[in-house]
Amino acid sequence: MKRICGFVLLFFASVLAYGQVGGNQVFRNRDYQQYGAAKTPQLNKLFLTDSTFLIEAKVLKNVKPDFYIAVFGLTEQARSVSESNTQINKRIGNFMRNLKKSGIKDADIYTDIISQYRVYDLKETDRSYYDEYLKGFLLSKNVIVKYRKPEQIEEMLLHAAKDSIFDLVKVDYMVEDVSKVYEELYAAASEVIKKKRGLYLNLTDAKLKPAAQIYGEDFATFYPADRYKNYQVSGESFFENSDWRSPRTIKRMNRPKTFYFDKPDYSGFDKIISPAVLEPQIAFTLTLQVKYEQVK
Repeated sequence: MKRICGFVLLFFASVLAYGQVGGNQVFRNRDYQQYGAAKTPQLNKLFLTDSTFLIEAKVLKNVKPDFYIAVFGLTEQARSVSESNTQINKRIGNFMRNLKKSGIKDADIYTDIISQYRVYDLKETDRSYYDEYLKGFLLSKNVIVKYRKPEQIEEMLLHAAKDSIFDLVKVDYMVEDVSKVYEELYAAASEVIKKKRGLYLNLTDAKLKPAAQIYGEDFATFYPADRYKNYQVSGESFFENSDWRSPRTIKRMNRPKTFYFDKPDYSGFDKIISPAVLEPQIAFTLTLQVKYEQVK
């Protein structure tokens, strides 16, 4: 009996440990990861010919943005073009004055005219006939704001709401010197290739010609906007009605949908710089291939 109890406790302890690590997001991919089925590894072929082969390095770095670009959208409808333009400019002016209170400079704010078109409506002339008429004009503009501190976006949202600006179109994450990130990744990839080369030579006792060639390179960037995944709160309920003559209507509770930031998959990379990601960051990757030729 003690052995059985111990097994049960161990089972529940393992379940609780998995719950702490996995979180509710495990529900979204449970269909294709049942029973912990392992993936079949795909081996990279290193040889090109009998005398040449490749050594590949894949490195990744998570980089905090140097600044952000937020786009706020707003519209204004009025009976005339001038009236809609006057009203929307008034709202934008108030918004810009409030942004300056939060430390945003004039040079970091830009207003972009998006569209202007006519708005039509219908009026009844008799019971079976309606006439279309010009009701007014709708003007759309965007306010584009550059800022450097992540917490400033909350203040901007509050300022925007004061003038009925509720549409935050997007936020871009920007790095000022991408070439510096590339150089760091290139140096890291070169170091990985040198280590792999030494390991391969020790294993095979092969001798290589001193000259090598860059065979392939791929420098890629993954922005946070593309790394958010959909998530819906999971929950199950069960109801059984044995009386078929008396059907029941079930009103279920709302299970809200939201999103969460998912860092890139680290599997397959030889080196990861700044792997711990607490806030959304930009992921830069570099894949470098070098071709070596053996001495015959």
